[in-house]
Amino acid sequence: MNHQLSFSLFQTLPPFRRVLGLALLVALLASGCIPLTPAGPTAAPSAVDSTPAATPTAEPTPLPAIHSELAETQVVFRVQVPADTPAGTTVYLTLLDEVTGLALNAVRYPMQELTSDELQDLEVGSQRVYQLSLPAGVGSMLKYRYERLAGDVTVSEHVSAGNQVRYRLYHVEGPGEVLDVVGRWTDTPFSAETGRIQGTVVDRDSGQPLASVLVTAGGQQTLSAADGSFLLEGLPPGVHNLVAMAIDGAYQAFQQGARVEAGATTPAPLQMIPARPVQVTFLVSLPENTPPVVPVRMAGNLYQLGNTFADLAGGTSSLAENMPVLTALPDGRYTLNLTLPAGTDLRYKYTLGDGFWNAEHSADGAFQLRQLVVPDQDEVVVEDQVISWQAGSKGRITFDLSAPGTPPGEQVSIQFRTLFGWTQPVPMWQLGESRWAYILYSPLNLPGELGYRYCHNGHCEPEDPATLRVVTPEAEPQLLNDVIEAWPQIAPQESSAPVPAAEEQAEILPRTADFRRGIQLRAAYPPAWISYLGNVLQTVQEMGASQVVFTPTWTFRSSDPVIFETASGLDPLWPDLMEALQQTRDTGLVPAVYPVPRFPIEMETWWEEAPRDSAWWQNWFERYTHFALHHAELAEKGQAGALVLGGEWVTPALPGGTLIDGRPSGVPADAELRWRELLDQVRSRYSGEILWALPASRIATPPAFLDAVDEIYLLWPEDNGLPGNGSLEPAEAATRWLDTAVRPIQLLYARPVSIAAAYPSGEDHKKQVQDYERMLRLVNERGWIEGFVACDFYAPSPVQDDTASVHGKPAQRLLQLWFTGFRGETQP
Repeated sequence: MNHQLSFSLFQTLPPFRRVLGLALLVALLASGCIPLTPAGPTAAPSAVDSTPAATPTAEPTPLPAIHSELAETQVVFRVQVPADTPAGTTVYLTLLDEVTGLALNAVRYPMQELTSDELQDLEVGSQRVYQLSLPAGVGSMLKYRYERLAGDVTVSEHVSAGNQVRYRLYHVEGPGEVLDVVGRWTDTPFSAETGRIQGTVVDRDSGQPLASVLVTAGGQQTLSAADGSFLLEGLPPGVHNLVAMAIDGAYQAFQQGARVEAGATTPAPLQMIPARPVQVTFLVSLPENTPPVVPVRMAGNLYQLGNTFADLAGGTSSLAENMPVLTALPDGRYTLNLTLPAGTDLRYKYTLGDGFWNAEHSADGAFQLRQLVVPDQDEVVVEDQVISWQAGSKGRITFDLSAPGTPPGEQVSIQFRTLFGWTQPVPMWQLGESRWAYILYSPLNLPGELGYRYCHNGHCEPEDPATLRVVTPEAEPQLLNDVIEAWPQIAPQESSAPVPAAEEQAEILPRTADFRRGIQLRAAYPPAWISYLGNVLQTVQEMGASQVVFTPTWTFRSSDPVIFETASGLDPLWPDLMEALQQTRDTGLVPAVYPVPRFPIEMETWWEEAPRDSAWWQNWFERYTHFALHHAELAEKGQAGALVLGGEWVTPALPGGTLIDGRPSGVPADAELRWRELLDQVRSRYSGEILWALPASRIATPPAFLDAVDEIYLLWPEDNGLPGNGSLEPAEAATRWLDTAVRPIQLLYARPVSIAAAYPSGEDHKKQVQDYERMLRLVNERGWIEGFVACDFYAPSPVQDDTASVHGKPAQRLLQLWFTGFRGETQP
């Protein structure tokens, strides 16, 4: 039977028959009725040959040809290593594969140390330099870093701040030479003075700034902000290869040398040329034994092909959820139509999972990685042949999961653990209501047992050694039947938290359409967060909310100097946020943006340890302004209904700012003027409402610049811990604070006030319901309060824990009653 053809027939079936067909497939695979041995190539020669990348050996070999017209050239790499590099050590140039995973398919080339005579023409003084001449195809974008061996241990290059170099970039435009500088190794210190490169990235034709462009130099990486600005800090003195690359390939790569001096800033205005869009059709023949009813994806090195440009779990960088799915053709082949920019160096592979699990392999079992430099023509057809999904002699493993407690429409995935740790979860194939399956083909030639666990919307089973699921790959196929009666994080628990009856809604006073009924998402964005946003928005809408408050994060990479920017894999990327705001508007909800930081240590400790001298404060205000303007641009371009600034974390930087222990923070005397100028700049970028997040405990001494914002976003404390109210009951304390502290400030500044609260649920969820009910009654009795927002909503899934998230808890139903009542409706 031609199983590829059966997929085409399968697509014509009604949905319920598709489910039966997929269930039958799993049963046949488990029984061995459908053999799955590797099949050899049968396809005709490619129209455009996207030859799989060859695995280099110790002797440099040509990188893979894209097609017959691709020219090959030589690139000479030279690297200056630290003086404390052990004598006689071998230094390697390591080419990296971001599609499979930087740590999972790297290839090392040994370099040769130059003699003193060979160094005379390089102007490097007495520094030690290693060299390698590498063949490469013109148009290739090489990702690489330097390593050396210390015994049997690989020692990688690190930047001056101590972080491992992720990769360097080099765009092959013809014969070339590169002189790199390694600042330090894993096992060596760095004490020299450094410099920096600072600049902006703009569209050469329009002059418009470009956001989320990857900029690299000297082993450092950063993503440009909304205004196109970027900063590469901590670079060793010398000439560095500065490369800028659009993560979606929409612009031609920019590359030039940039000289950095110790203690100095090198300006770098970058103009990038838009790349011509090309319609590319991929036609691929799969092994005859490919399961006929499972999704076949394309994993690649571009954002739109699943690349996150981050170090994800287990050394991978790609997400299956973000990869395009191919379509089956009547002749048994699969196809995918993409619009790709001309000149893009596309690295890609076909997969039944992600870039590592269940991806295609060559006949010898090696990872397959294809390369295509997109030709500059109107249309391109690429024909490929997948040799095998398997690697080695181990038999496939079929995982058959029954999970009756899974809510409809939720995502179920499986996560595997290797020597590198847990990798990113891979979506399973739904067989029917509450049943999923996944067939693992490769790589199974890994040492030891294979650990695995199941995940719901990216929230995985707890890592408990006593219940860890393991399987040992064997020569024969295996079938594992697992049951999850209820997901741990959403399992119903006994609760003593009754929700008020529907008739109590009669007490709720309807408010105007402008009354803010909001849900603020927790500031946690796992890599696949955008894939389950649709379910979250539906839940929020059903709660009767009118607004979703997104909390995009930036990460503090350093406190001195202050380096504050988007960290891939930890913070949401610009295109993901733009898509999220669009989805929110399409759902009929109003998005708001409340940017917050990620600190590497406790916030109070970070502030305590910061220098906080005059130069440092100047640096801090510059970086915070950069942060605020970036998110103002996001809010404007994403048509957000509000932008929220401030928060507890900026308290030391406010006029008269203090640390957690009450000591003065040393903020400059002109802080009031600085904040007003900052808000003026925000106004110039964002035309919507600007809210100031003010902790309720600090309402008695608010910043004078509150008259420059549109609304006070009052952050209510979790435990009602308000100054001077320790002996009062919670309701009495809240009443007193609202009437004697908050109301006078609201009248003084003539600004609307919205309450933003996050109450922990406790073990039985009773306290959370009581706290929200009490606060909502107080809001209901005070017409001058013009909004209520429930914070810390955990988006991935309902949770039955003691955190402040109401998702899936009794308090969610309570908020639904109040929100619908505020808009003048009732709920049965």
